[in-house]
Amino acid sequence: MNGNHTNATVKLTNFPTGLISVVFCLVVVVASGQQYSKEVEFARIGVEAGLSNSNVTCILQDRKGFLWVGTADGLNKFNGYDFKVYRHREEDITSLIKNDIACNICHI
Repeated sequence: MNGNHTNATVKLTNFPTGLISVVFCLVVVVASGQQYSKEVEFARIGVEAGLSNSNVTCILQDRKGFLWVGTADGLNKFNGYDFKVYRHREEDITSLIKNDIACNICHI
């Protein structure tokens, strides 16, 4: 080599956080699904079911099985049937700092 090469490293910070989270979660689902031979069903759950916003930035599952969905308008806890939405409330210092949830780590 002559020493004149370009650095081909891709920085993940250039990609939208929501896209990275969705791709990561899909990879985990596909990888875990390969261990089993039964069919997997997907259901679309959106704002009509109680999700606070359709702009989902993050999806995580805790040890108790709850799905936590970060959106542009709050943090949503899904128990398999209903959503409980957590938002910033001016009068409550224990509420969220802001409603726009960003997720950089997919681990609880």
